[in-house]
Amino acid sequence: MFRLMLASHPRIGIPPETGFILWLWWRWRTLSIMAADYERLVDDFLAQETAPDLALEKSELLEAFAQRGPRTFVDAMEVFYETYLGAVFPGKPRWGDKTTWYIDYIETLTELFPGAKFIHLIRDGRDVLCSYRNTGFLPGRVSQVALTWRTRVRKGERVARRLGEARWMNLRYEDLVQAPEPELTRVCEFLDETFHPDMLDFWRDNQARTLEPARHMAWKGRTVSPADPASVGRWRRELEAREVARFEALAGETLRRWGYDRSDEGPGPARRVVGRASGAVFRAYWGVKLGTWPWRLRARRWWEGRGS
Repeated sequence: MFRLMLASHPRIGIPPETGFILWLWWRWRTLSIMAADYERLVDDFLAQETAPDLALEKSELLEAFAQRGPRTFVDAMEVFYETYLGAVFPGKPRWGDKTTWYIDYIETLTELFPGAKFIHLIRDGRDVLCSYRNTGFLPGRVSQVALTWRTRVRKGERVARRLGEARWMNLRYEDLVQAPEPELTRVCEFLDETFHPDMLDFWRDNQARTLEPARHMAWKGRTVSPADPASVGRWRRELEAREVARFEALAGETLRRWGYDRSDEGPGPARRVVGRASGAVFRAYWGVKLGTWPWRLRARRWWEGRGS
C-alpha cells in the first residue's frame, strides 16, 4: 500500500518488491562494470525470481545500458530503475525501492547510495504475525515472527541514530491508515516533495493499471481499495491469549516503545527472562546467518555454473 501511495506521486515511481540490488551486489561488487559485461549483468537481473514483476525486456535493458554506459555498480542499478520508470512511469524523475528484508542489510545500502533517504514503516508486530499467516508462505510461528520483528525494529532504531533525521524517517502503519493525508504530507516534506492528492487514490491507479503483480493479489488484495484502518489491532481477534503472551514476552518492550498497547495479561517475570534469553540466542543466530548468506549464495552460483 505504501509503495503504491508513493508511486502515485507525480514525481516518484517505485517498482514491485524485488530485492535485486543485493542479489546483484553479492555477485558484482568486486568487479568493474565494462561494456562487455552488460549482457551478463542483464541476464543475472532477469534470472532473479522477481524480475518478471518489472516486465522489462532484455532488448530494452541492453539498449539502455548501451546509451548510458555505466561503469560502476550503482550506475548500473540506476539504469535498471530508470528503464522501469520510462516504461511504467514515464516522465517521473525519482525512483525508490520497497523491499522488507533490506533492513537486514541497511548498512550496505546506505554506503551504496549516500544520497538516499530511507523510510522505515513500522507496524504492530502482533498484526504482522496475523498478516504473515494469511500469506500461506511467510513464517507463522509466534517466536520466529516476534524475534524477527523485534530485531528489525531495533536495527532501524540504531541506523536512525546514525543517519539522523535528514536521511531516516520512521512511519507507523497505524498512523498512515488512520490519517493518510497528514502522514503522507509529512513523508513528502521528508522527501523534499509537495504532497499530491493522487497519493490518496493509489488504489484507483492499481485497479486501472495492475501496478501490483497479479500473483501477489491473493494476499495484497487491499491495494485495490482505499486505506482502511480495519486491520489495525486484528491480533485481538485472531490470536489466542497464549500466542499474545508469548509474543509480548519476546518483544513486549519494543511494542511498548513504539506506543502499542500490551494485552491485559502482561508476561510475568519468568516469561520476561525467557524472552530475553530467546532474544540473545536469536540475535546470535541471525548475525551468523546474515553474515554468511552472501558467501553461501556465491558458492551455490559457482557450483551451478562450474560446467559452463
